[in-house]
Amino acid sequence: MLRAQLYMLTNLKFNTSSFIHIYEEWERLLGQDEIRVYPKVGKLFIGSLVFVVIGIVMMYAGGSDEENNVFIVVVGAICTLFFGFGFVYAISKLLQRKPALLINQTGIEDHSSLVSSGFVTWDEIKGIDMYQVQNQRFIGIEVHHPEQIWSRHPHWKQRLMRLNKGMTDSAIHIQETGLSGNFNELFLVMYRRWKLNKSDELEEREEEHQT
Repeated sequence: MLRAQLYMLTNLKFNTSSFIHIYEEWERLLGQDEIRVYPKVGKLFIGSLVFVVIGIVMMYAGGSDEENNVFIVVVGAICTLFFGFGFVYAISKLLQRKPALLINQTGIEDHSSLVSSGFVTWDEIKGIDMYQVQNQRFIGIEVHHPEQIWSRHPHWKQRLMRLNKGMTDSAIHIQETGLSGNFNELFLVMYRRWKLNKSDELEEREEEHQT
């Protein structure tokens, strides 16, 4: 947790105005019963569309070439298929307009990526951290029993989630690029709500021991 707090201090420009803004926004979000964060798919939509068009052009150029360049056709087909999935995913998100992430009093519900965890209660969470990989920021969530989280999903998704866990200590990864809004504020709110839940749980246990 100290690493996460140091990350925030070294990567945010904490002048007086920015600090006040983040603090006020943090307090406002904490006062809400449920926080909804919607997906950010504009760049994915445009980028996927561009590469799908490039792939189609490559297939057409390779097939119409006098030498019938198979390599160009294959590369074009792979490009079209790969980015075609991204294009379809972006369209589905644009049409559905469902929240990619929900945060409420009982936990979080993650639908921000292909390997999203779904619903996870605060009690299941062991720690929340923020890290960066090649200029991409992530919120990493460590849980007490990863296998219980993975067992709620299909086998193909379990394999992907295990691969992600192998790269870091976190079983759940929430990527900044897939979400709208301020990622710093999102991390602070999520971390604070998890800590508040731990405090409430500790108070309940103390009351049980006293009775």
